[in-house]
Amino acid sequence: MASSLLIGADKSGFDFFVRGSASTPIATVELHDYHFPAPQHSAYRPRRSFLDLALSGRPGEPAGRFPDAPAAGRRAIGDVMFMPAGIEVEAEWGSGRQSSICLEFISKGDMDGRWSARELATSMDVQSPFVRDALVRLARSFRRPVSIQR
Repeated sequence: MASSLLIGADKSGFDFFVRGSASTPIATVELHDYHFPAPQHSAYRPRRSFLDLALSGRPGEPAGRFPDAPAAGRRAIGDVMFMPAGIEVEAEWGSGRQSSICLEFISKGDMDGRWSARELATSMDVQSPFVRDALVRLARSFRRPVSIQR
């Protein structure tokens, strides 16, 4: 299955498989499996904002920065990260395998393009247990699909 979330990303240095996907008018959710055969470096400007939870952890010592916001500094990338639309991020991480649940926001939000250095710095490692729990529940729903009866 092709991934809508990786459109525009350089995928030449790794393999990925989309295990599940669902869309609504405001968001797309995908469950990804990645294989990074070598350490990675990426410069990417997402076209839409997204959340990513590394269900398996991220290989190596992942870190990133926003070149357009040097005051945000270089930060470790945590298990949950938020990448705002239209803002370039440079990141690196190690070789290995990773499973992630990714939630891409389709609608344009009021904050697109207007993020403070502090907000960008915290986006590399989102510490909200509510966000983490919601992403874990989404991932579980792909593993055990739920049917809704009317």
